[in-house]
Amino acid sequence: MEWECFQDMKNKGDWRVEAIDFDDEGALYVTIFSGPDARKRAREYVAMKSAQEALRLPIASSRVASARRPREIPVESYEQQRTGT
Repeated sequence: MEWECFQDMKNKGDWRVEAIDFDDEGALYVTIFSGPDARKRAREYVAMKSAQEALRLPIASSRVASARRPREIPVESYEQQRTGT
């Protein structure tokens, strides 16, 4: 997902955060911040969402790795090793 923060063109003082989800056919998500510190809150929101997205990437790749079928290794018990049977 790609996150962008910019001042709203229609409503002076409002700040928009737009997210484009390239994994979902380019779906667009919009969040609008108004009032005191709108710019600051919008930028903090982008930073938070970007950090969450970055944390998800390694998790997704580890799920793929863990989905591989483990190789079976024959294991002898202590008794089998001791007696050679």
